[in-house]
Amino acid sequence: MSVDRRLFVVYKGLLTSVLIAIQSLASPHRSLIYVELSSLNMIPCIRDLMQYSGSPPVSVAYSPPENCSWTHVALQFNASSKGEQYDRIAAVWLGGAELLRTSTAEPTDEGIFWTVTKDVTRYSSILVNQNISLSVMLENLVNDIYTGVYKRVIIPKNAYKAVIEIYVSAHGYDEFWYSNPPDSYIQMNNLTTRRGHGAYREVLVNIDENLVGSVVPFPVIFTGGINPLYWEPLVSIGAFDLPSYDIDLLTIFRGFYSTANPIS
Repeated sequence: MSVDRRLFVVYKGLLTSVLIAIQSLASPHRSLIYVELSSLNMIPCIRDLMQYSGSPPVSVAYSPPENCSWTHVALQFNASSKGEQYDRIAAVWLGGAELLRTSTAEPTDEGIFWTVTKDVTRYSSILVNQNISLSVMLENLVNDIYTGVYKRVIIPKNAYKAVIEIYVSAHGYDEFWYSNPPDSYIQMNNLTTRRGHGAYREVLVNIDENLVGSVVPFPVIFTGGINPLYWEPLVSIGAFDLPSYDIDLLTIFRGFYSTANPIS
């Protein structure tokens, strides 16, 4: 499967509704998709970030548009594909921060296209920076059949808010974890499946060996999951915009991390 991708950001000001016509990348008739944006006294600024086709990862330099102030920012990810392929995971990073985790649609011989739009206003402190790296990664396998870091951080003493954002995506033998049998059941029935560990998953977050939070992830079914025909043309919840989970560190744990020492 070859996948053509296009990524751009829409910076929205503040009143009236504005319809922006976006020309699709894959439609043979170059059909238009209309996206309604909220705006006040200004036309939204649109920055085309990248357009590419081929093997990932791809990185480009990012800077915000000049003479543009905004209250809302939307990231739009357009992609097209043609051929035989399974669902693949993809992500977008800006300055090392993950803005979007998504998966691909199931392509057809005739070709398909899809669009993912996500509100990324919460990352405005990163979006205002000049000349930082924007990266996109979409792992894919193309052959005759399939044609189609750990970091230490410092929380300043004057910090009023610190949030850990967690992305969780399940793959391999854990893709359908919500239906996995217990290990004891597999052993008792002499099963050969490697899908085990039961049907419950929880992500624990520790800072300096102190438990600060936990997340029970929402089960996301990718476009090839269970029955691919279920997800044409609509996909399951979260398939194109995988949910992230926030853990507020300072509201409850301010006393633990009020020093300027690195934490891990």
